[in-house]
Amino acid sequence: MKEKTPWQKQYHKVRDAVIVAFGGKCFGCDKKLTRKTAEFSHIEVDEEFNGGSRGSWKRITNVMKHPSKYGMACNACHKKRDIKLGIWKWQVAT
Repeated sequence: MKEKTPWQKQYHKVRDAVIVAFGGKCFGCDKKLTRKTAEFSHIEVDEEFNGGSRGSWKRITNVMKHPSKYGMACNACHKKRDIKLGIWKWQVAT
């Protein structure tokens, strides 16, 4: 297994702290989330806080600076919320 770089280790440490600060559970289904399963979902549609920086320092920095603009969710609940807000671009017809 490839060893993590110092940058990756720091990013994971910060991301873990943000997950704890958000309560560690999905806002939709109350499932316990980990670094690998947690996603940060926009509370409202906002051009300034778009999804272009998913999984990056920019995103985690935005979440830390503006926690009231985000919720933490599992992938399924994140998609459901984005579809409801009309920001999920690859909706599947039901």
